[in-house]
Amino acid sequence: MTVDTLVNNLQNYEVYWAGFDPSIPVAVLFDPKNDGKTLQVGQRWTGVSDQATVNRMVGFIKQSLGTGGFPPRLRVILGPDGSTYGYVYTGINHLVINVIDDKTMLVESVG
Repeated sequence: MTVDTLVNNLQNYEVYWAGFDPSIPVAVLFDPKNDGKTLQVGQRWTGVSDQATVNRMVGFIKQSLGTGGFPPRLRVILGPDGSTYGYVYTGINHLVINVIDDKTMLVESVG
């Protein structure tokens, strides 16, 4: 999976961003629709469905975070059973996730 594949198939995902301002996001999260699993998001995440906005956010992360300490990467979010729950694109190395039940995980924060 690549971040470009996710962005080009946006209709298949619930998408959220994290950061202090939509013009400077630090992470974009992709939760597959209709997979029988749920990624709930905490207060620091905001939903986004507009293709142009997601393109801009991913482009910003590619350019700005890639020049800093950690290059951005697409990370797979795995559940306790090892199955894929979703993806997050970020240059941040820490993501707080808690298991709610056997089909739900809560993505709290990026830091």
